[in-house]
Amino acid sequence: MSENYKHRVVSKQEIQELFGFTRKHYVAYYDLQTELVDHLANGIEEQWKTNSYISFEDALQVEFKKFGIFGFSDIIEQRQKVLSKRYYKMVGKEMLTFFKVPRIILSLGSMYLIYWLLMHFSYGFEFVMGVTVLMAIIALVLMIRNKKNRTEKKKKFLLEEIIFNYGGAFAVVHVPFNFLNIYFNRIDDNGVVVFYYALIISITLVLLYVYGFICFFYIPKRAHKYLTQVYPEYNKFE
Repeated sequence: MSENYKHRVVSKQEIQELFGFTRKHYVAYYDLQTELVDHLANGIEEQWKTNSYISFEDALQVEFKKFGIFGFSDIIEQRQKVLSKRYYKMVGKEMLTFFKVPRIILSLGSMYLIYWLLMHFSYGFEFVMGVTVLMAIIALVLMIRNKKNRTEKKKKFLLEEIIFNYGGAFAVVHVPFNFLNIYFNRIDDNGVVVFYYALIISITLVLLYVYGFICFFYIPKRAHKYLTQVYPEYNKFE
């Protein structure tokens, strides 16, 4: 009996208890829970190699004390930073791959269109402002809908949280309105000044529109594929 006990491993039931333990100590994200559970389980099994009679609960407390007086707080913060960097690298890579020849041509064409509207169309300012408002409303609706869907899910993933916070994209929604307001206040200036303002605004707006499209549509769509590759069980929690 003692020989078998020496080779004891953490059981499936005990794994579930470890998940419950991490949740009890305010680890909200399933991917972070998984890493901590794996770390705790390995530590417990290492203890059993040298002391085959220590109980699961006692071994767990020994491992937990190794995290210090703040418990999982420090490791959570560290892992969030590491995973955030990893995920943002993925986002950056997706943004780079997004810009291919057809989209570059489309972006340049959009810049020219906005410039032409601002310079030559009587209601160009109002039209561009209307499009910008519409895009902001669509972005807001998407954010609310996706937040509701994530709230209803049983499991939360850090990658999912980062992706569907859109990289802080919504925080820059006010930027195009500020640029358009500057242009509106300058339309009575001389032609050279208006030309440069219209050109700068056209370039900036299109870049912001592209950034918004990538953050609100392109990246989230590919994030699901990435999550299922990293965590095969992800589909179970949708």
